[in-house]
Amino acid sequence: MSGRPSAAFPTTRWTLIASLGSPAGAQRDEALLELCRAYWQPVYWFIRRCGHPADSAQDLAQDFFLWLLEKPFLERAEPDRARFRSYLLGGLKHFLSDEWDRRRALKRGGSHLIPVDLQDAEEHYERSLRDTETPETVFDRRYALTIVHRATGELRASMAREGKEELFGKLQGYLPGGSEQVPYAEIAGQLGTTEGAVRVTIHRLRRRCRDLIRAEIANLVLDPSDVDSELQFLIQALSAK
Repeated sequence: MSGRPSAAFPTTRWTLIASLGSPAGAQRDEALLELCRAYWQPVYWFIRRCGHPADSAQDLAQDFFLWLLEKPFLERAEPDRARFRSYLLGGLKHFLSDEWDRRRALKRGGSHLIPVDLQDAEEHYERSLRDTETPETVFDRRYALTIVHRATGELRASMAREGKEELFGKLQGYLPGGSEQVPYAEIAGQLGTTEGAVRVTIHRLRRRCRDLIRAEIANLVLDPSDVDSELQFLIQALSAK
């Protein structure tokens, strides 16, 4: 994937959160909460795969985010902080290992830190679950999908600003995460152009999407040299059977 810089996802960087350190501050908490809002589904999927029913998994996920914000940030080991993915999963495992004490200590049924669509999340979980997957592999796949969906969402918004949202809708099946691919000839007929022109447009969109995926990954690691290894993780997580 291209190493060109991108202006996408400028507001929340894992490097910024880590640099703010401990004790907790309003700026750090808001930045961390923004990441949790974006990446809550991997947490939910992990908890569900551990055997908790949907409503309980939602409550546990909300409790986890509250716990995460209340913990001293630098209490986590340095390797766990190198990547947001590792920090999130390590913290979640630690939280769930003592979940009953957490449940007694935290007030249940209060306001939720992370606004969620439980029905949508549960439908995606049930439809996508594979029998042989562990909670860890479920987490990894949902995390990778979230990166891809954020990138394609940014691309959709960018094309809408360019007045090309309809074009995006016709070609999105050819982007990472797309499942339906209409034949080039059919798209060309719909757009009143040639198959060759459609092929070139798809190639350019894929390149833009790859750049956006790379930009999102760069926001989730402390060391820029980790971007390539996280990109490889994403590919492996999405291709695992």
